[in-house]
Amino acid sequence: MKTTKLKISLLFSLALTVVLLVTTVTTKAEDSTSEITNVTLTEDGVLSWEGDAPCYEIYLRSENDSESFYLENGKKSVNLNDEFFNFTSMNQITIYAKLDRNTQYNPIVHCDLYFAYDDTSANPVYTVTQPSGTITDVVLEKDGNVTWNSDALWFYTTSDGTVSYPSTRKYDVVDDFLYRNSGDVVEYSIISTLEAGHYTPGELAAPLDKYSFYVKRDTTGADPVYTVVEPIEPLDIEVSLSVAEGVDVKADSEHVSLRGYSLITAFPSEKPDGFDEEYLEPLNAGEWYYVALELAAADGYFFNDGITVNVNGGEGECEIDQANVGKRNSTIVVYTKVKATGAEQSTLSFTGVENIEAVTKNVGESVTLPVVTKDGYDFSKWVVVDTDGNEVEGAQSYNEGATFTFGTDDCILKAVWTEKETPVIKGDVGETPVIKGNVDETPKTGDTSALYLFAVLMAISAVAVTVSGKKNRV
Repeated sequence: MKTTKLKISLLFSLALTVVLLVTTVTTKAEDSTSEITNVTLTEDGVLSWEGDAPCYEIYLRSENDSESFYLENGKKSVNLNDEFFNFTSMNQITIYAKLDRNTQYNPIVHCDLYFAYDDTSANPVYTVTQPSGTITDVVLEKDGNVTWNSDALWFYTTSDGTVSYPSTRKYDVVDDFLYRNSGDVVEYSIISTLEAGHYTPGELAAPLDKYSFYVKRDTTGADPVYTVVEPIEPLDIEVSLSVAEGVDVKADSEHVSLRGYSLITAFPSEKPDGFDEEYLEPLNAGEWYYVALELAAADGYFFNDGITVNVNGGEGECEIDQANVGKRNSTIVVYTKVKATGAEQSTLSFTGVENIEAVTKNVGESVTLPVVTKDGYDFSKWVVVDTDGNEVEGAQSYNEGATFTFGTDDCILKAVWTEKETPVIKGDVGETPVIKGNVDETPKTGDTSALYLFAVLMAISAVAVTVSGKKNRV
C-alpha cells in the first residue's frame, strides 16, 4: 500500500515538474523581446547576432539561388562557409526571430544584411555592404526582351503602372497584353530596391533607382517589333490662312510631320461636330475659319497625353481632339481658329518724273512701265532707289515699256535722263537765225553769192544791148 502511494506521489511530482517546466519555457518565450541586435559578419564568413528568441530562421538569397535553415536552443551564430550555397557578387541575409519553426512573432521581427562575396582569392572574403542600386546598360531587343545591369539584388518592373512581383533576375519581357493596336506606346520602368516582398508580398519598398522609357509595338509585320520612342513636348506650329495661298502650316520641330489639314467652315459661334474634308472656295479676307491639323510623329517619337501645342497665327485656345488621340499615339488632330487675310501685295512708286501715280498689286503680278518725256531731255532708264533716293547697288534697271513683276517688298523706280544736244546758229547779226538741228537741209549758196551773180548777169545784159545798137547803125 505504501509502495502504491509512493508511486502515485512520484508520478504526481513528475507531472507537476513537467507542467512547471513547460510553463517556464512558454513564459520565457512569450516574455522574449524578439529583438535582433549587434549583427556582424566577419570576412571569413562567420555570422552572429544577439537576441533572446527561442528560434531563428536564416534566409539566404543571391541572384541565382535561395536557401533557408533554422537555429534553435539559443544558438545565434553560423559559419556561411558551411553552407552549400551559390553566392554571387551581391547577397542578402534575412534573420527572422520566431517562437518556433512554425510560429512567427506578430508583428514579424527580422533583420536584413547585404554583403559582397569575393571568391577570387584562396579563401572567400565576405564584406558587409549596401547596394547603390544604379541601373545601367539597359537594352530593349526587337522581340520585347529587356536586360540591364545593377549591383542591386532586387528589382521590380512596371508597365503603365502594372507592378511586377520583386525578382532577383536582371531581365524581363515587356507585357504584351497592355498593347491594343499597332503603334501603341507604353511606359516601362525598372526599379531597384531593398526588397520588401518577404514581409508583405507585392509591397513596393522605397526604390534605390528607377529607369523609365517608352516602348512602341509595331504589328504590321509577321512578328511584333518593339522599339524605344521619345515623347514630343512642347510643339510650336505656325498657321496662316490667305485668300490667295490657302492654308500654310509650319511645325517648329524635326520630330513631327504634317500629314494634312482641312478647313472646317467659316467661324461660327462654336466648332461644328463634323467638318468638310474639302477646302472652302472662295475664302473671304477678314473672316474666321476653323483649321483641323493632323500631325504625325516622326519615326522614334510619339505624342504624350500631356502634349502642349502652341499655335502662332491662330487666336483663342488651341484644342487637341481627344477623340483622335489615345493616351499615347503617333498622330494627333489639332483645331485652331485662323483669320483669313487677303493676297500679299506690294507697291511700286516712281520718282524723277511728274504725274505718275504709285501702283499696288498682288505679289507675282506684273505691269508695263510707262513711257515718259521731259522737255530738253532724253529718257535713259529706270533704276531702283531707296527711300532716300540713293540707287540700290546691284538692283535691276528697266527700259521704258519694260515689264515689272511685283515682289514681296515695296519698290521705288527713279527715271534717269540725259540732256539733249545744244543748237548751232548761222547767219549775220540781226538776221533771223537758222537753227540747225534734226532738220533735213539742202545746201545753200549764201546771200553774198547771190549779189555777185546778179551783178554779173546785169553786166552781161549791158554788153549785149551795146553790141545790138552798133549793128543797127551799120
